[in-house]
Amino acid sequence: MLRTELTHPGVLELLSQCGHGDRIAIVDSNYPAQARRAHHVPLISLNITHNVAPTPLIVDLISQTIPLEKCVTPVPLEEQDSGENRPVHEAIRAAVVRHNPEVGMEKVTPLDFYELTSAPNLAFMIVAGERSHYGSVLLTVGYLPEL
Repeated sequence: MLRTELTHPGVLELLSQCGHGDRIAIVDSNYPAQARRAHHVPLISLNITHNVAPTPLIVDLISQTIPLEKCVTPVPLEEQDSGENRPVHEAIRAAVVRHNPEVGMEKVTPLDFYELTSAPNLAFMIVAGERSHYGSVLLTVGYLPEL
């Protein structure tokens, strides 16, 4: 029996194998996961139907399970310096800082996001049921405090 809210066995197994600096991609249902990820990178599909497993929910479950140190989201070039965030990005940020208050959010162009999530050193990728455009995020695993 697990006491944590995160109960997906595949996600728990992959998280348990992560260490400081590993990266986890959670991508929206429009992201070309099969074509863009390195083929050795594990893929978990949670997009059984729209918005049942949205990105902010998955981020919340992961961020309460492991420490995070960085959060990167794709944003169209024309929105890079607007100072405003998309609602899905606000929800992702809220989920991250709820359990990791020191973590900020970095914005990158969609092409840069593709590059980051296509890297061979990605720990794993989750396809969410997220319908919001650019509703993806790249999380970097933090470290546990010293005892």
